[in-house]
Amino acid sequence: MSANREAMTSSEPTPGSPGSIVDRLTPQVGWSTVALVTLLTLTAAWSIEDARWILDRHALTGFLWEIALLSVAWGVVAAVVRWSRLPTYLLGAILAALIVPVLVGRILLPGADVAEAFRATAHATAEAYLDLAWRGKSLTQQVGHYMLTLGLIVWATGMFAAYAVVKRRRPVDAVVVTGLVLIIDMSLTRNDQLYLLVLFTIAAL
Repeated sequence: MSANREAMTSSEPTPGSPGSIVDRLTPQVGWSTVALVTLLTLTAAWSIEDARWILDRHALTGFLWEIALLSVAWGVVAAVVRWSRLPTYLLGAILAALIVPVLVGRILLPGADVAEAFRATAHATAEAYLDLAWRGKSLTQQVGHYMLTLGLIVWATGMFAAYAVVKRRRPVDAVVVTGLVLIIDMSLTRNDQLYLLVLFTIAAL
């Protein structure tokens, strides 16, 4: 019996060993669950992209899938390191305020570096505000603020869904929130998005 105990003890990873580090960095819900949460968020992002809400141009919303992946990654990381909701959402909002404008700016100003892309988004958003609030225009030629808004919606959805499943073990919350975004978008577009609903249903189940 003592020999068996020694063998079992010797087979367990010691603190600081590669095995123990990998175990601590692996979500307890499993990577398959993380993949399904990612798919949930991607279906919402793909639905918004396919609707082409901005000037009917896919290129202006084609970056949303990247935001979906990044937001889910952040939610998973925060859950794995066991942060509470307040620092997770607070730091997530800060990351969104830094990352999303850069991705938007690289579409508005192709080939721009990080600083130039951020400034391009800030300029477009400010100009849209000035057009509508100060210059008395009923319309604006700017599109950056629309792209920024859609990007932040996708980021918030992905971050919430990932954290709800991986940290709080509440998959229903993730399904409801991502499903709400998907259904609202589908109800406002005439595009055939049945395949996205099928993907969403498979991932949710």
